[in-house]
Amino acid sequence: MQSHDFVITTQYGSIPHVVDYKDMKCFNRTFQIYVDDFIYNGSYYLNKDVLPIKEFCSVSNNIIVTFKDKSNLLRTRRGNRKFTKDEYIEFIEKADPDFYMDFDTKKIISRGNKIFSSNFIECKNIEDFVFNLKNGDKIFSTNFINELVNNGQLITYKSEIIYISDYSSKPECSCCSNFEWDYVIHMCDIKEICALTVGMIHNFTQLDNLFKEIQKNILIIDLIKIKKCD
Repeated sequence: MQSHDFVITTQYGSIPHVVDYKDMKCFNRTFQIYVDDFIYNGSYYLNKDVLPIKEFCSVSNNIIVTFKDKSNLLRTRRGNRKFTKDEYIEFIEKADPDFYMDFDTKKIISRGNKIFSSNFIECKNIEDFVFNLKNGDKIFSTNFINELVNNGQLITYKSEIIYISDYSSKPECSCCSNFEWDYVIHMCDIKEICALTVGMIHNFTQLDNLFKEIQKNILIIDLIKIKKCD
């Protein structure tokens, strides 16, 4: 990974609301998959003979497995349950991810010859992300991007400012230039999932643009600000 970068935080092994992501450069990163999304009563991975998680999820990207909660309490839609170390080791052996979070230390461990350059930070929201970025952290999970989209919010990065807006006006970006924005607003109004797809692609593209700028000039980190649009 780059000196400053992010992982794609998934839900149930996929990028929320995005199906065909493979030709989009902003998604060409390690996927973070939560063990919580795959271990529950009746789960496929409680069976004896299972597919490796890449094959199961039809993913070619590197995969890192982590917990949602570092207390080793699995939080799933089918109820919460404690996860023992032996159960976790068995899951990792079955799933065979590229990287995984150590059960005890919560540090990232590599399987095989691949190297994960740093532990990464779980951010609660965009403000938390900027705070940790300025605090010297380098690798970030991106569930905060998923939450922004689910809450109908778009981010646009321009000249060291991260603008936060809703769908009411078309953002100034190349990734949305092909969309008739009134139609996107219409999709939002009728709660059509395609609107969420547009938002997810837009937000990850903007985050990708931000990190490209940081990789060119690390000094801009101190200048980054958040501005909420009316």
